[in-house]
Amino acid sequence: MYACICNGLTERHVRDAAEAGASLPSDVYQAFGCEMQCGTCEKAIACIIEQIAGPPIGRSSGADSPFAGRVAAA
Repeated sequence: MYACICNGLTERHVRDAAEAGASLPSDVYQAFGCEMQCGTCEKAIACIIEQIAGPPIGRSSGADSPFAGRVAAA
């Protein structure tokens, strides 16, 4: 499934970047040599990263995320 249509990034791309150390959506874009375009995917990408790496420091688990439980496993 596509996570970012503008840049053609799939959930697998995001998961691979997170497993390699990406902790922010901007890290994912950088890992693939692209930039955020429309911004629609930013929260979904952050949620996928959170599934792999856990919540960012200072934030609770993803239960309060608007995408909690909605991102399908790849």
